[in-house]
Order: sequence, then structure tokens, then C-alpha cells
Amino acid sequence: MCILFVKFEPACTVTAAPGDRYKLVLAANRDEYYHRPAKPAHFWGENPRVVSGLDMEPGREGGTWIGIAETGRLSALTNILQPIQDPNAKGRGSLITDFLRGDQTPMAYLEDLAKEGHLFNGFNLVTMDLTQDTGLAYYSNVSQEGPKLLSPGQYVISNSLLHTPFQKANNGEKLFREILQDKEEGDKDVFIESLLQLLDNNVQFPDDPQVKLQGTHLSETVRHGYTAICVRTPKRANYGTRTNTVILVDQNDHVTFLEKTLKQPIDIDNPEWEVNKFEFDLKCRLTKSHI
Repeated sequence: MCILFVKFEPACTVTAAPGDRYKLVLAANRDEYYHRPAKPAHFWGENPRVVSGLDMEPGREGGTWIGIAETGRLSALTNILQPIQDPNAKGRGSLITDFLRGDQTPMAYLEDLAKEGHLFNGFNLVTMDLTQDTGLAYYSNVSQEGPKLLSPGQYVISNSLLHTPFQKANNGEKLFREILQDKEEGDKDVFIESLLQLLDNNVQFPDDPQVKLQGTHLSETVRHGYTAICVRTPKRANYGTRTNTVILVDQNDHVTFLEKTLKQPIDIDNPEWEVNKFEFDLKCRLTKSHI
């Protein structure tokens, strides 16, 4: 199902020194069935190169849940918890990869997507171009509203709409704000570790009315697992949080991308984690005459 914590603000108009505040802080969990195959985060593609994990489920190969291109295009997705899923719906992972490889503005991409949003199961999708300061664009195909630009600030997007958040999102927003206040200006590794601890928070909110409303098809114990930032369900469900991602972009457009993911095949009784970290500077997309 996934959860996404994000803070973004306009870039400074003057060159910032290393260690200044980040114009983007993003921390996200990927929740998925443990048996679903995936590749850990890596660079793929050319012009632009993209860093992300990749879904390898047959029929859904090449999609992703979060990614960023060297050109500054960034996108992330969370699924909407729904009682009924269409097994023949189009794969949502391609929504991100199509944006990362494309050249439409974040809003134009979502406006075109809204014309065929009904072809997908429920989702929240955000898109952004960090080199153009176009802001964070948001769209959900289960909302009556169309795509919109979010004002600079802090947001938590889980498995419901922005105006009807799960209690884990409300609780996580408070914890996220505290981490930003206490750790963002300090050591980067300490800041990242604090964000990972947030993503590992397993406090449940079993009486969450929104989860009950959207998860009527789930057993009580499985539904309770969905109410935590770090999802852990009974072993028979074979489902939970399996990937943490942190993306930082400083005022000089330097990117730090860290992924912590469960090694496959996943043994939830004896989990093994691997960490992949990438650092690079954003660059403007090359024109076709230079490719």
C-alpha cells in the first residue's frame, strides 16, 4: 500500500553552502506481497538515467513505486485501500516510469493521466521537476477533484485521500515534523537514520474509522497491520513493508538516494536487509541534438 512523507520548498535564489537545508526531503515505505519479485534500486535507462527499484511481477515488469531521474524528474505512488480491486486494471507502476522518461510538466502529465484514470485501481500519484521549481503536483483517480499543485510544505500521503488521512498518517506527520526540526540541519547520516526509524514505526491504530471503512474486506488482524507506518500482517497474509526509501535534494541540487530493502527470497522470520545508496548532481536534460 505504501506511505510517503515529503517536505519541499522553493530553491534558494542564491547559491547555498553544503549542509544547508534541503529543498526536498522524502521518506517512503513500499508495502507489498513478500513473494512478488523486484529488483533493488539501481540506475537504469539513458537520457535520462533513472534510479529506482523495479517491479518484476510477470505482466508488470519495469514498473516502480518511487524514482528520480538525473534530470530532476521525481515521482512516487501509493495505492488506495479499496474493498474491490479490478484484476484486469492497468499496472500502476508504469505511471511513474512514464513520467520519469517523459518531458511533460508535472501538471500536464497528470492532467493527461486524469483522462484515463478510471483504467487503474485506486492510487495517489505525485510528480515533480526539481530543476524547474514547478512544485509538487498531486492526483488521485478516486477523488472528485482533478490534479492540483500542492503548496510548499510538509505532507503525508498514505492509502486514502489527502483530506481523509489514516490515523497513522496524522501521527506520522507529527513525528516527521519533529525530525525535520531536530535533525535536518545536522549530520546527514543521523538525519537519514532518523527518517528510517520513522519508516520503521510499528505503532498501530486498530480503531481507525477510515481503515475500517476502506478495509471491510480484510480480516481484523490483517486490517490492524495496515494501521501502522511499518506494516506487519499475520504470516499467512505474506504481506508487509519490504522497502524503505529516503531521498534528499539539497539547495545545490545534490541528490542522496538511499534504499533499504528486504533480500529476496524473503523470510519474514529471519529477515535480511540490503542497503543501496546513490549520490549524484541533477543535470538539465540534454536536447535531442546533443543525444
